[in-house]
Amino acid sequence: MRIKSKEKGLTFVELLVVIGVISTGVMAAIAMITHAFSATVPLSDKLTASYLVQEGAESVRRIRDSEWLQGENWEEEGIGRVDYDSEEIEMGSGDDFFNLYVDENGIFSHDSGGSDSGFKREIEIEKSSEEDYYLFVTVTVFWDERGEEQKREAYVKLYRWYD
Repeated sequence: MRIKSKEKGLTFVELLVVIGVISTGVMAAIAMITHAFSATVPLSDKLTASYLVQEGAESVRRIRDSEWLQGENWEEEGIGRVDYDSEEIEMGSGDDFFNLYVDENGIFSHDSGGSDSGFKREIEIEKSSEEDYYLFVTVTVFWDERGEEQKREAYVKLYRWYD
């Protein structure tokens, strides 16, 4: 014997509840994906800035070492810029002087032949007192993130191991 049910499908109210639950789930997933993407760009910029700071410090050390190996007493002082393949530190000033550009191979340099990377790097070198025998190097990379200037810095002491 069959029992007849008076219900023959979903009611309009049940259908609205199902649509509301599915819509809420989809909107939550979209919000999570959007938040993940918006957090990725600032992290990428911070990582790039950290690498650029490290590259600047290593370039200054390499220039110092190569000049000392040639018998020159290297004691630069001031604010300047340096690229990964520079043979000397170029002293100067002005906002555009410190701009970093990126070429088609993804290599950063101060050569304006590439596209503007949005990063600026400056190298500041100070002499210590004669008793300490070192140069104090500050490498700073600046960039703009959501309208606010950000920066990463590294401090390096370069000792005079050759006289």
